[in-house]
Amino acid sequence: NVDSDSTELVNAVLSELVTGQQIEMASTFAMLQEQQAARTTMQILGSTIGGILALIGLFNYVNLIAVGLLTRKRELATLESIGMSRNQMRKMLRWEGAIYGIITMAISTTLGTVVGYGLFRLLQNQNEVLVPRFNYPFIPAATVFALIMLICLVTPEICYRSISKSTLIERLRETE
Repeated sequence: NVDSDSTELVNAVLSELVTGQQIEMASTFAMLQEQQAARTTMQILGSTIGGILALIGLFNYVNLIAVGLLTRKRELATLESIGMSRNQMRKMLRWEGAIYGIITMAISTTLGTVVGYGLFRLLQNQNEVLVPRFNYPFIPAATVFALIMLICLVTPEICYRSISKSTLIERLRETE
């Protein structure tokens, strides 16, 4: 039973006393330090894996949209030739991107919450005293969702601009 302000000092003094003797010492302070180191390692590892998965998903999405628009190039040109304006085309493509974003957010919210809470419960079962209570990461999730929607709305626009640089007649005559 030590005052929380002097825990580190008492732990250091007790460690010096035990050093060189055949006594094994276990302290709450040392366990808390190990727990903090493990938590930091898990956060770094989780962030790195999450970042890599996010980049893979981003590249996959950009590839999906770019290839989809390239294969639909004649179809889009046909729609333009029968009266669809470029603004209507952009609006349609933005809606397609928004639908991809909404589906992505719905799946990641449900599965991400299940996986995150499952990992929390697993860690909590190992050591109930040192694990804090579960808090849903609303701010990071909202930030990621805003980025997802931005990417899903901007990518089709950029891809459409790149394929619509040629004239309408050139796009209609182009064979695959």
